[in-house]
Amino acid sequence: MNWLRAFLIAVISILATGCATGPSFNDMKSKMPALGKDTGRVFIYRDSSFGAAMQPQIAINGKTVGTSRANGFFFVDLPAGEHRVSASTEVERSLTFALEGGQTRYVRAYISFGLVVGRINFDLVNAEAGEAALAGLAYSPE
Repeated sequence: MNWLRAFLIAVISILATGCATGPSFNDMKSKMPALGKDTGRVFIYRDSSFGAAMQPQIAINGKTVGTSRANGFFFVDLPAGEHRVSASTEVERSLTFALEGGQTRYVRAYISFGLVVGRINFDLVNAEAGEAALAGLAYSPE
C-alpha cells in the first residue's frame, strides 16, 4: 500500500509543477492596457491539466510570445491583420486568424495524444467561451 501512496504523491507533484501559477484573470483584467484603434488583443490559454508536463513555446507570426502551461493564459497585443499562431511538439500545429483593431480574440491550446509525445492543437473560440475559460486560469506570460 505504501508504494501506491508514493506513486500518487509523485503523480500529483508532477502535475502540480506543470500547471501555471500567477494572478487570476480577474486580478489581471484591470491591469491590462487599453487597446489602440489599430491594435487587437489575443488571449492564448490552456484550460486543462492533461499533458501538464508539456509546456511548448507559442509563436505568433514566427516570433515566440509565450509558453503554453496547463491551466494558464497569456495575452499579446498585435496590429490589425492576419496572424498565425503555432507551436511544435511532435509535429507543428498552427491556426491562422484575422484580427481587427479594438478586437479581442481567444485561442484555446490543448494537448492531444501523439505517437511519441503529446501534440498541441489550437481552436479559435468565441468571446463568451473564451472569457468563461479565462476566469478559472492563472496568468502565465513566460
